[in-house]
Amino acid sequence: MNYRDAADLDIKQIENLLRECGLPYNDLTSHIENFIVAEKRSIIIGVGGFEIYGEVVLIRSLAVSPEYRGIGVGGKIYALLERKVSNIGLKKLYLLTETAADYFKKTGFMIRDRGNIPEAITQTKQFKELCPSTAVVMYNELQECNE
Repeated sequence: MNYRDAADLDIKQIENLLRECGLPYNDLTSHIENFIVAEKRSIIIGVGGFEIYGEVVLIRSLAVSPEYRGIGVGGKIYALLERKVSNIGLKKLYLLTETAADYFKKTGFMIRDRGNIPEAITQTKQFKELCPSTAVVMYNELQECNE
């Protein structure tokens, strides 16, 4: 298994995976530099990314091909995303989910009331158009690492 930053050449495979997992993919190209992929034999089997809005980050499109779920691929992608976000000095993470709230609670996310989130998040395409109003909003704040 290989984990790496996504590239423009990966867009078609990422779109196919997101479609297979029932996640939005229409606006992928504008944030591809913030995506990480997991691949096996040159096939993308996992993906995750984020969008930056000022001081807050929207985690999005964390998906793993069904046959590779349950073996830590999603957790590894999320850990790499956290590191990438931390390295650019940001700490406040938000996400929208319809199916993975329990999974993200295990990573430290808490459910947030839709009326209690930054305007920058409410103005995203994910919040306004791509995710239904029934999607759960979750929040996590990364801790400072003192190495």
